[in-house]
Order: sequence, then structure tokens, then C-alpha cells
Amino acid sequence: MEIIITFLVFFVLATITCIAALQLSNACDKFEKYSKLPPIIIGAILAIATSLPELATSLTSSIILNEPTTSISNPIGSNMFNIVILALLNIIFYKKTINYYLDKKNNIFNTIAIIMYVSTIIVALNPALGLLSVGHVNVLTILIFVLYIVGIAITKSDSEEEHENNPKELKKAMIKFAIFSVVVLISSYFLSLVADKIIAITGLNSGFVGAVFLGVATSLPELVSSLNLVKQGNYNIAASNIIGSNIFNFLIVCINDLFYSKPIWSMMDASIMQLLGYGLLLSIITFIMIQCKTKNKLLNIVLPILCVVIYVVYMITNAA
Repeated sequence: MEIIITFLVFFVLATITCIAALQLSNACDKFEKYSKLPPIIIGAILAIATSLPELATSLTSSIILNEPTTSISNPIGSNMFNIVILALLNIIFYKKTINYYLDKKNNIFNTIAIIMYVSTIIVALNPALGLLSVGHVNVLTILIFVLYIVGIAITKSDSEEEHENNPKELKKAMIKFAIFSVVVLISSYFLSLVADKIIAITGLNSGFVGAVFLGVATSLPELVSSLNLVKQGNYNIAASNIIGSNIFNFLIVCINDLFYSKPIWSMMDASIMQLLGYGLLLSIITFIMIQCKTKNKLLNIVLPILCVVIYVVYMITNAA
């Protein structure tokens, strides 16, 4: 009975998070309409808001629950599911050939993500690097912060599209965005507590549970907001939301590294190494998917289907 109630609470909290994410995407649609920000940057802003669940759950796992492995596997696991979200959107809406209309600037974020993956894998293979620091800050943490800032700076440019001048509506959208960002943050905090209880009840590997239960549940904001944006025809905001979330998720681990009592990058185990390997592979496929544009509906879903298959393989091989 306890496990049923626990999963029910988990579902309710995930639902609240999804509803809040839907409102966030609606606010971003208003940003696109009334602000001068380009879609890529709007998507990056949305990415920060929709990644608040990963931030809250990861900090809770490390600082409060003392589960550093989960605090890493949660955001990195979310990255995998985020790519699957983009893949599923391309499969579901294959008639719209979404990839063809994506700005190649999205691959700037994706390239940054690939560099972050490679750098983290190098540290995972050489644990001593996880202890290398400047003062109290790990070298990898510094590198990821720099890469994130560079990615935002490169993609920031003036929008060539015309926008309506309506300060009142823009202000309403900003207030709405702020309110529902807080809702996402609070609901996700309790979501992490329930997920920790699921780990205790099921006895499953904490890294796997972090990647699946927390990784998927905390990626629901990206799923709901991106789905809503695609329906509205805002393909680039949807894509930059997903890919921007992936690089922000690496930043989340860095924030954990700053606050956790021990060097968190030195605590990566075999399960996290798997997440990094699969995540890197999915990011490379996504790069090709965005870079090689085609209007051919069949070819347009081959790589998205491959992404889904790879994720399913990960799930099957780690469920035992």
C-alpha cells in the first residue's frame, strides 16, 4: 500500500510540474511576439526555467539527502530524455519536417553540450582530475561555466523579425513566467523527496533511479513546454529549450560541486559513465539531425527513431 501511495504522490507532483511548464511555454510565446529577443535566446531562458526541477532535486539529493550519485545522474539522465523529447516531436509531427526549419544556431548549444560530455568523460576516466581545483572550485566546474557563458554569448544576436510593441502584454508574460517558475521549483523539490523514498522502497540502484524516475519526471517541463511550442509553430524556441536545458543541466552539477562538502566530480561511478556515453552519442546524432536538413519526411525521422531506440536499449540493459 505504501508504494502505491508513494507513486501516486509522485504522479500528482509531476502533473503539477507539467501544468506549470505549459504556462511557461505560453509566456515564452508572448516573449517571442512582444520582445526583441531572438527565438534561440528565448528558448535558452525557458531552458533555465524548465531545468529548475533538475536544480532543486539535484541540490536536495546532494546537500540534504547526501546522495551525490543521484545529484549527478538526475541532470545527466534528464539530458538523455530531453534528446528523446526532440526525437519524439520529430516523429509525431513528421509531416511538418520540424528539423528542416530549425536554425543551425541550435547546434552551437549542441556543440557546447558535446564538449561538456567529452570533458566530463575524461574526468570520469581519470578520477584524479575530479580533485584538481583552483582554490575550492574544480577545474571542470570552471570549464563548464565558461562554456555555458560562451554558448549564450555566441547565440545572442538581434532578431530580424518584426515584433509588436505592447509593453503591457510583455509585462504580464514576465510576471506569469516568474510565478510558474516558482511553482515548478517548489513542486520539483518535493518530487525529489518522493523519488528518494522510491529508491528506498524498491531497492533499485540510485544512479538508475536518478536517471529514470527523476531524470524523466524532471524533464516533463521540457516535454510539455516543447510540445506546446511545436503546436504553435515555434520550432526554434522548442529546440533551444531542449538543447539549452542539456547544457544548463551540466551547470547544475557544477552548482552542486560548489555547495557539496566533497569534490562531486570525483564521485562518478560506472552508472554515470554509462549515462555520459549514451548522452554523448545522442548529442552527436542530434547534431547531425539539425545540420543535415532535408524536406524528405521519411529521412527526417530516421535519426529521431535511432535516438529513441538507443534510449530504449539503455532502459532495458539497466532495468535489471
